[in-house]
Amino acid sequence: MYMKDWIECLGLIMTMNEYTILDHVGKITHELALHRAEGQYALYREHEREA
Repeated sequence: MYMKDWIECLGLIMTMNEYTILDHVGKITHELALHRAEGQYALYREHEREA
């Protein structure tokens, strides 16, 4: 099997299980995603400290 065959196979499996596949580069930058993740992790840490 070649890589293109694996890509096609995986695409079939994902769509069969009703998952959507991202076919573009996305809408946010890497920097914005990191900033969001760090903010969410800070909230998680606060929640864990209170528990």
